[in-house]
Amino acid sequence: MEQEESIHMIKNDLDQIISAITNNRKLPKKALLYLCECALEQLQNQDKLINLKSPVTVVGDLNGQFQDLQEIFQIGGRVPDTNYLFLGNYINKGHYSIECFSYLIALKLRYPSRITLLRGSHETTSTSKIYGFYDECNNKYGSIDIWKAFLSVFECLPLSAVIENEVFCVHAGLSHQINDISQILNVKDDESSLVQQGPAYHLLWNEPEESEGQWTFSESISQIYFGKQVTKKFLHKNNLKLILRAHEYQKNGYNFMHDKKLCSIFSAPNQDASSKSLGSFVEFDDQMDMNIQQFQPILNKQQYNQHIQDKRINSILLDQDYCMNLE
Repeated sequence: MEQEESIHMIKNDLDQIISAITNNRKLPKKALLYLCECALEQLQNQDKLINLKSPVTVVGDLNGQFQDLQEIFQIGGRVPDTNYLFLGNYINKGHYSIECFSYLIALKLRYPSRITLLRGSHETTSTSKIYGFYDECNNKYGSIDIWKAFLSVFECLPLSAVIENEVFCVHAGLSHQINDISQILNVKDDESSLVQQGPAYHLLWNEPEESEGQWTFSESISQIYFGKQVTKKFLHKNNLKLILRAHEYQKNGYNFMHDKKLCSIFSAPNQDASSKSLGSFVEFDDQMDMNIQQFQPILNKQQYNQHIQDKRINSILLDQDYCMNLE
């Protein structure tokens, strides 16, 4: 009986958190730390390779664009009515990284079988510090405690997923040190391992190139590029049909390469205000038929930022009493 009440209380808290973020309410620091604590408890034993069933909708980089995340849910359906797989890069560049990631974590805790979150290249200590997430946490909450709590959650996220034994999903690319996808189960992706630029680093950073060749190693940059033959060999070895990845800006929201054996998607439209780019996400139905859904950015970014600022000024007093049973 006590266990049932405890679970029920957690669900109530999560429902309040989800509702608050959806309505552009700033969560108290205590609520975010609580969210990260619950996430660590639930996610720390996840495999680094997740097997998923269809139907499922796959989303690429969000880069802190919370309004576009809501547009994706508006078009594709909300959790738990639709199953989702996110390919990482929830944070940095946009102004609402905390909202993006905390919202998705709350959904994951509330509906664990309905949403899967992979780790992206931005969900690391160094990248999150350079490209804005560290500053956002410090500016919004006056300390880096939130940033440190999120870093712990990042390390619990899986590195890849396979949908119906057909589609290999990863944030960025392949690794020359991984031939069989089962090897990913033993890949270490703690911060020290990422610094050494081993297999986990490759999955988060390597990129495809339009060439017939194999691997292109560069002394000046950390990424390793892989050509069409690498993709075909990997798919054949693992009896797969497609590689689905994110990581790179796409003007039309998506791009096929390597004889349509590899598809890149990007879900943060108009990341650069002058780019006028589309976002996209991919839907697989229960027969594994693939549909690419393109979408426009929902609002002018400056207009949205002012809209949120105005709403939050009006909710400051409410936030002081918003403790969600956390005392």
